[in-house]
Amino acid sequence: SAAYGFTDDLDLILNYPYRYIYGLKATGHGSTVDQGNSIGFGDLTLLAKYHVYNKQTQVAVLAGMRFPTGQTNERDEFGFKLAADDQPGTGSWDPIMGLAISRPYKQMSFDANASYRLSNQGSQDTIAGDSFSYNLATTYNFKHTMIARHKLKPSLIIELNGIWQEQVEFNNLKDNN
Repeated sequence: SAAYGFTDDLDLILNYPYRYIYGLKATGHGSTVDQGNSIGFGDLTLLAKYHVYNKQTQVAVLAGMRFPTGQTNERDEFGFKLAADDQPGTGSWDPIMGLAISRPYKQMSFDANASYRLSNQGSQDTIAGDSFSYNLATTYNFKHTMIARHKLKPSLIIELNGIWQEQVEFNNLKDNN
C-alpha cells in the first residue's frame, strides 16, 4: 500500500495485494480432494479521500475503484483452473464509496470509517459479491520520550474491524457455501 497527500484535503491511496490462500480443498460425491494453494497478485485498488469538513471533527468522503489486475488463472495440483473465488484476482471492475470521521480530543482520537464495494461480473462469469466494511478506533498518544537520542512518541490503538460479504454468484446462482 502507498498513500500520497496532494493537498491538505486530498489523498490518493493505492493498494496492490499479494494474496496467499493455502490448503484449498474441494468436496463432492462424499469425498474431499486437496487442490493445493492459490498465490499471486490480487486486484489493484485506487482510492481518493477528500476532506469535506475539516474543523474539530474531520469528515472525509472516499471514492475509488478496484481494477481487475489480479491473477485469475491459478490451477490446482491436477491442472484444473481453480474456482473464481479462490483466485488471487476477481477479473471485475468494482466501484468503492465510503465515509471517514475523526475527532481528536486532548491526547486521544476517535475514528470511524465505512466503505461499500459494489461487485460486478468478473472471471468465469462470477460475481464475487458486494462487501461492506467498517472500522472503529480509539488512539491514545503518549508524551514523547527520548531513547538513544531519538525522540519517540508511542501510541496505543484499539480497533474494531468488521466486514459483511455477499455470497458469491455464478451464472445467476448464489453459492450457499
